[in-house]
Amino acid sequence: MSVEVHDFRPISLVSGVYKIISKILAKRLSEVMGKIISKSQSAFVKGRQILDSVLIANECLESRVRNSTQGLLCKLDMKKAFDHVNWDFLLYILGKHGFGERWCQWIKHCITTVSFSTLINGTPEGFFRSSRGLRQGDPLSPLLFILVMDVLSRMLEGVVDRGFISGFSVGSSLHESLSVAHLLFADDTLIFCDSDPDQICSLRALLLCFEAISSLKVNLLKSELVPDGLVNNLSEVTAILGCKVSLLPNKYLGLPLGAPHKSKAMWDGIVEKIECKLAGVANRLEKIFRDFLWGGLEDEKKLHLIKWDKVCTPLSCGGLGIRKLRIFNKALLGKWLWQYHQEGDALWRSIIDIKYGSIWGDWYSNAVRGAYGVGVWKFIRNGWEDLLSNFIFEVGRGTRIRFWHDIWCGDVALENAFPSLYRIASDKKASVADNMSISANSFHWSVSFSRVVQDWEVNDIVDFYNILYALKVQVGREDGLIWTHTGNKKFSVRSYYKFFTVHPTNAFPWKSIWKSNAPFKVAFFGWLASHGKILTIDKLKKRGIYLTDWCFMCKHSSESTDHLLLHCEVVKALWDDIFTRLGIAWVMPRRVSDLFSCWRGIRGNRHIAAVWKMVPLCLMCCTWIERNGRCFENRERSPDNFRAFFYHTLLLWASSIVLYGRNFNDFYATFRSA
Repeated sequence: MSVEVHDFRPISLVSGVYKIISKILAKRLSEVMGKIISKSQSAFVKGRQILDSVLIANECLESRVRNSTQGLLCKLDMKKAFDHVNWDFLLYILGKHGFGERWCQWIKHCITTVSFSTLINGTPEGFFRSSRGLRQGDPLSPLLFILVMDVLSRMLEGVVDRGFISGFSVGSSLHESLSVAHLLFADDTLIFCDSDPDQICSLRALLLCFEAISSLKVNLLKSELVPDGLVNNLSEVTAILGCKVSLLPNKYLGLPLGAPHKSKAMWDGIVEKIECKLAGVANRLEKIFRDFLWGGLEDEKKLHLIKWDKVCTPLSCGGLGIRKLRIFNKALLGKWLWQYHQEGDALWRSIIDIKYGSIWGDWYSNAVRGAYGVGVWKFIRNGWEDLLSNFIFEVGRGTRIRFWHDIWCGDVALENAFPSLYRIASDKKASVADNMSISANSFHWSVSFSRVVQDWEVNDIVDFYNILYALKVQVGREDGLIWTHTGNKKFSVRSYYKFFTVHPTNAFPWKSIWKSNAPFKVAFFGWLASHGKILTIDKLKKRGIYLTDWCFMCKHSSESTDHLLLHCEVVKALWDDIFTRLGIAWVMPRRVSDLFSCWRGIRGNRHIAAVWKMVPLCLMCCTWIERNGRCFENRERSPDNFRAFFYHTLLLWASSIVLYGRNFNDFYATFRSA
């Protein structure tokens, strides 16, 4: 409940013209943000993402834990960050970054032409000008805000360089170490330091200075001090900083921080959130999905009518296109491995390189040895072998590609394509560049062998050089990777997920079901019926539920999906009535899935054709409603009333997709005598 003035938050209302101007300026500003913003900031900068900070934080923490050195993590949050930004300070920063006077005037006009009104009993009463802050929802605001927060990042770098604060050291005795003192994601700041009270005093003084120049104040109610290891003077340093104390494992940016590998307890919050939205880790989540699909989130156990593996296949294969979480997680982690070679200057890449080292060519890191800790890279790195089979190397200068061992010329490595030549190669570890001969006007391959090629090897050597010279090499470019599953040669999570999933090749009439314009719930029923999985008497018997084996519609045949929806004499009479009215000759197929497969659109008006697509699902839905009414409510419509019920339902659905007018009236006239 809002009691004080500071409890209220301004609501941003901007005009369409301003949004266009702001979007243009934000687009131009975003192009240079990566060059001027510190690598410690992961928010609102192209090429950086929230998971960068989470990965770095866990790897830094794991290095600290392995060294058995105590330390502190300070999780800071700015109080009403956007609302408190000092305009003069922001414009001063823009000038120091080299932005021109005209640009600064544009930005000044955007941020200062803000006025507010107070709602009293729901009515605006007067307007007054703002003196600071950035508007929520303005495309410019996030970019301008991280420019302000970048000053805090630079100040932290300064005190670290002067030795007032010591960050967490990442690396080993075999590699150069790197000190990480802070990470930022917008205003969420994570600072790594020792438990020395002098360092905490320096941090406190720095935050006060930053508050004085920027008007941004640390929100102590949301800030936390997290000890790493046994900190004997925890109460002393807590009193200096003035925030609450939390323990590891914790959360950072909504994800686990310092949690043991595969810790289930850290995922309870995420599971709870999903349960709230829809009502272990992968298995527990998928169980929620399955239960919700077949009956909501009630405690009562529901029958799962189709196997989950089938549900997770694409629509074209008879499934619902739901992704399996384990495989999807593997595909998402593959994106990290792909980005490793692309983001050579990223902070997270530097952390991984220093901590674990990289393989020849810097395409990926060394394998992570030892037991799983709180770091996450070992788990990500385990997916490299799967990723390796999905790309080939693109030759540029050739200095980072192994001539014999990497896949760069054809579909397999040359050592496997030409094993006899590989055995006599002079340098089996040579790079592609080592076997190139480039002069001013010519280029040719010069592969050396340890002996003269024999007669029986002539065919191999001819094929070998034919393959080499058929390849177009752009020696002026850097070596790269080509993803083999997309047209643009770039990695995508979707294509990598498809690589892990093998689906049946038999076609499924998914368009007749899901593209029919029928209500989604009815389409879901049609999907079940096409698989023969609706709970008719024959299906209930298989599940150990025994009832009188008869069709509730015709009352003399056994009830099955195909009989009830297609061949029952009561339902078939309605099918025949439809075909007769439209002058269509039709032979009813044996199965429901066959009906959907051969159901084609009718020629003529496109609105009538759209309604025609709904006919099978509408008739099946009405049949199922009538069947359940007879079964559970002892309520039975006469054949004429049942037919009228169907046509009324069909025309009701048609009214939602067809404009009222001549076309709809023509269609209505066709059936109005029903």
